[in-house]
Order: sequence, then structure tokens, then C-alpha cells
Amino acid sequence: QKTSLFLISCTISETLNYGYKDRLSAYHGNGHPAIGLSIMRAEGGNTLSTIEAVNHRLPELKSKYGDLEIQTADTQEKLINLCIDNMLGSLRDAVIMTLAVIFLFLANLRTILITAVSILFTYLMTIAMMHLIHFEFNIVTLTGIILAVGLLLDDAIVVTENIERHYYELKKPVHKAALEGTSEIMLADFSGTFTTVIVLVPILFIGGYVEKILRQFCAVLILALISSYIVSITIIPLFSPLVMKKTPHKNRLESLVYKFNTYFVYPLARLYTRLIKMEA
Repeated sequence: QKTSLFLISCTISETLNYGYKDRLSAYHGNGHPAIGLSIMRAEGGNTLSTIEAVNHRLPELKSKYGDLEIQTADTQEKLINLCIDNMLGSLRDAVIMTLAVIFLFLANLRTILITAVSILFTYLMTIAMMHLIHFEFNIVTLTGIILAVGLLLDDAIVVTENIERHYYELKKPVHKAALEGTSEIMLADFSGTFTTVIVLVPILFIGGYVEKILRQFCAVLILALISSYIVSITIIPLFSPLVMKKTPHKNRLESLVYKFNTYFVYPLARLYTRLIKMEA
């Protein structure tokens, strides 16, 4: 059956004419002839919000136009949700594996606790800043967050280790050790973070296709690094005195891991030190 769509067309002479439009293409939905309507989000809009808004209006349209059978042929909702779920799962695994590796080398459960708290606050601050600049969760931003896991821990570990040095080796009161240990390492910590940030800044303004693809990725990394530094000099000095042991003695699990380090990790460190001294 031929379907003619009556419409109003505007000519160059600005006169209106009635006519019909020949069908130049055929669309089939779910195996039946149909009229396809593509709904796209506005520039800068959110795809999932657009899909939810359309789904919210569909029952109203179906009741208003009862003679029409309105169906949803395809959306990106499942694909987007699947990608986000996979990325969040990868982020969880990255955090767990990173903490496990830190424990393997430091053999200190309380350091792991401090590090985990710093990761939590760093991500909360990063997400808050992403919200302020209107970044949403997508494959690019979540990839940046996942890759930032290893970078985020540098600040936390450096500050925590220096606080422990002031507390256990220099025998200072725990609050004084937290304050002076953080103050001593603050500039060096800032220098290391700033060096990485300054390398990423030019990519934000490089232009062309590279900027289009990598701008959000690098922006998220920069936000995460800045958040990591702020947390390392604020949250960690406040939290460390609450969880640090009075003595550096290790429990059974920590002792077991420490023995592994003694036989496998520390010999490599000593070999590297000897090689450096030979070069000097």
C-alpha cells in the first residue's frame, strides 16, 4: 500500500504549496514496514538522560495516538550501561590489585588502610570537580580514572612513610610526627605531582582530533593528581595518628610478607644499590 505524506514546502519565492513527498527509502522495524524516527541528544547533552526522557513520554504518545503502533527499535542504553559496568568493575579490580601490591612491598596493613582512605577521598574530590566542569561518566573519563590509580598512590605512600619515619625512628609524638613529616615532604611531593600535571596540560589545547579524543582523558588525570596531592597533605596527616601502631612490630601476616621481601625483594634492592655505587 502506497503511503503519501502531505507536507508544506517553502519555495525560493516564499510561496507555500501543498503537495506530497514520494517515498525514496523503505524502513522496516521488527520485520514490518514502518516509519523510522531517529531521536538524537542535543550537543553537550546526556545520552542516557535523553533515552529516559523519551521512554517517559512514550506511554503518553501511545495513548494519544492509539491508531499508531509505536515501538522502540534500538537504543544505546544497554551498550552504555554495559560499558560503564565493565569500567567500574575494572576500577574495582585495579584498586584491589594496587593495594595488594603495596602490601606485598610494604608489609604493613595500617599503611594499606591509610592508602585506601586516601583513594576514597581522592576519587570523591575528583568526581566532585568533574561535576563542576560538567564532565560525565563515559569510557574516556572512566579510563582516565582507572589509569590514575597508580599515580594517586605516590603522594599517599610518600607522606605516610615519612610520617612513620618521624614517629618510629625519630621518636617524636605521633601528632608532631604527622605535622613535621608532612611539612618536610610537602614541597617534594608537590614537585612530583606538578611535573606530571604540566606534561598533560598541553594536550588539553593541542587542537584537532587529538584534543577531541584526549582532552577529557587528560583533564580527569589532572583533576585526580591535584586531588591526590590535596588529600595527601590534609587527610593523611589527620588520619594517620588514629591508626598508627605505638610500636613498629608486625603481626603474623605482616611478618610472613616481610620474610618474602627479605629473601626476594630486598636482594634486588641491594643489587641495584651496588650497581649505582659502581657507576658513581
